[in-house]
Amino acid sequence: MSTAGPNFPTTATGTTNAVGGGSKIWSNPTRVQVSDSSFATCLLTIGTFSDDLKATGFGFAIPAGATINGILLEINYKDNTGATTEANVRLLKAGTAAGSDKNLGATFGTTAATVSYGGSADLWGTTWATSDINDANFGATFVCNNSIGASTASVDYMRVTVTYTQNANVNAPALSATGSRGTATFSGTATVAPSGVIGPRLP
Repeated sequence: MSTAGPNFPTTATGTTNAVGGGSKIWSNPTRVQVSDSSFATCLLTIGTFSDDLKATGFGFAIPAGATINGILLEINYKDNTGATTEANVRLLKAGTAAGSDKNLGATFGTTAATVSYGGSADLWGTTWATSDINDANFGATFVCNNSIGASTASVDYMRVTVTYTQNANVNAPALSATGSRGTATFSGTATVAPSGVIGPRLP
């Protein structure tokens, strides 16, 4: 198996609520695009949910024909009071939430920590083609809430690692054979017959 990543997003927004139905926007959502201790933040009051912190444009280039084995999402977060909890952690397929909600219901600590969701053999309850992963709108979304008291939720970064198995026939060299009836070219898997003719045999 092979891995790609961890990749960081190139686009991030925090003002929509299609996944979590929240009402509190994220300030500086693009700060999740790099690990630098500069945070996207959301001010929560008791009983409120954040808008979707949505990250896309991860820039994957998984080879065509590969099998996707698993997807790991990592989010680095904290809050200032310990009153914030996870509410939704979803992957995005073509920009729309797909598969399982992986939120752990965990409470944010007051010191930034990286939390992992999914893994090298976890497909999040759905199927993935290489085109889904390579798509510019593949990504992840994160929602949090507060049920205790006012807090400021802070996210430093979101990043994704994809584990995949390469198709054995991808990038196989092209072969050609010339006979009295012309030239034939084959790509992928070829067999060599005892007579020295590269099969399948020409008619």
